[in-house]
Amino acid sequence: MKTIHESNHTKSIGNIRIEYISRFYEDVRVEECHGFHTFYEIDEIDKHIVGVYLEFDNCEIDITSRLKKDELEEILNNIG
Repeated sequence: MKTIHESNHTKSIGNIRIEYISRFYEDVRVEECHGFHTFYEIDEIDKHIVGVYLEFDNCEIDITSRLKKDELEEILNNIG
């Protein structure tokens, strides 16, 4: 009697590379209070994805155009 077996496999290979651009607002100010103190403030204005790539040993696949707007937003939210 022949028996068919099924086996599920998961293997992690390659990397995901995300290229994105961030714009920042930078403010430097000096205040005097018992001496001079310099304050640096950097606030991120926005960021957007330039490309999302699957990288393997021998090739790279650009998947940017295959992702939906909400998927790109989710990636940006996870970048930090």
